[in-house]
Amino acid sequence: MPPDRSVIIFASDPALLSSLEFALSVEGFDLQHEGEIALPNVCLIVDQDRAGGGLTFLRAQRAAGNLAPAILLVTHPDARLRTCARSLGVHLLEKPLRSDDLSRLIKMVCVPPDFLHPATYGSEHTAKQHC
Repeated sequence: MPPDRSVIIFASDPALLSSLEFALSVEGFDLQHEGEIALPNVCLIVDQDRAGGGLTFLRAQRAAGNLAPAILLVTHPDARLRTCARSLGVHLLEKPLRSDDLSRLIKMVCVPPDFLHPATYGSEHTAKQHC
């Protein structure tokens, strides 16, 4: 399996986690586990309803220097959440998920691996201002 098809799913809801793991494994994605180190060529899939908040988790990941591509699964995101996500370089995908929306977004966001560049995420000042 090519490394650019690896994903780590961060979700507290066991049913959602199981559903996403099944769907992505059928699509041929290499599923990593939450305890593993997230490398830049691994795509982070984070549920906003994750314990502690998905956006809070991603903010901490960025602050720690993890610039891996990320997708935040959300329900009815408001303007503030959209602005925060954008300032962190995080792509939003609204639930409920339809068809192959997630796999298509992973393919768009996580390939090519050199798509990441710190400038993509804006300055820390901008992120703090809006988040």
